[in-house]
Amino acid sequence: MITARLAQSRGRLAGYLLVILVLAGVSVVIPAEVSAQESTVIYACVQKSSLQVRIVPAPAECKNSEFLASWNAAGVAGPQGPAGPEGPQGPAGPSRAAASVSGAVAFPTNGLCSNIGSVSITLPPGSPAGLLIATAKVGVKINHTAFGADRWDRGFLTLSSSRPQPTPPLPTEPPDPACATSEANKSYFSVSPLWPATGAGTPFEFTVFVQAPHDLDAGGAGPYVFYLNGMMVSGATLTDSVMDANIVLEFHPK
Repeated sequence: MITARLAQSRGRLAGYLLVILVLAGVSVVIPAEVSAQESTVIYACVQKSSLQVRIVPAPAECKNSEFLASWNAAGVAGPQGPAGPEGPQGPAGPSRAAASVSGAVAFPTNGLCSNIGSVSITLPPGSPAGLLIATAKVGVKINHTAFGADRWDRGFLTLSSSRPQPTPPLPTEPPDPACATSEANKSYFSVSPLWPATGAGTPFEFTVFVQAPHDLDAGGAGPYVFYLNGMMVSGATLTDSVMDANIVLEFHPK
């Protein structure tokens, strides 16, 4: 049913209202420029003699031989519909594990790979293919004793991934492949031979960031272990060491 408002006298309102309510039997003219407009109220001019209806953008469009009718473009909102079916299970979100290392881990000898710490992660069964990313923030302390000598105090840190280990991972499990990782996975630190020598208890201190990615196929649950390792390449002393480290391991589904 259409509710009409007629801009005519009260005596003719009832008759014109009946005309509007049965518009299905009356010809209606809707200009293209009007039908394309968006409005909350629709205006129509009704020919008094023929009852022909034309939709107009504003009440002022009606002629003396027409009367105005209007109705709301949208009706009253209907009742709330029923809930739809449950959607499919969404993809797995990222998984995360973290570990901290406190206390000194020494680099006493050039060429000796030292294990600083590790972090492991186990993924839910049926996990999709993704990327494991290990990140570490490491504090390094270097005692520089050879000022002016033609020698750099130089070393690196690296994160090496392992194959899945027994559950729980064995704390004494050796690094795999230890310090023999790709150069892309190594973060170097160094002290120039031209820097002043440090006295006892006043070493150079560095903050070193290390990161390593590892591709995983779908369904690989683990556990997976990443080892933080370090080595002095030259200029090692008994007091060169890692002071502390934070290691984070994250899995990102593809």
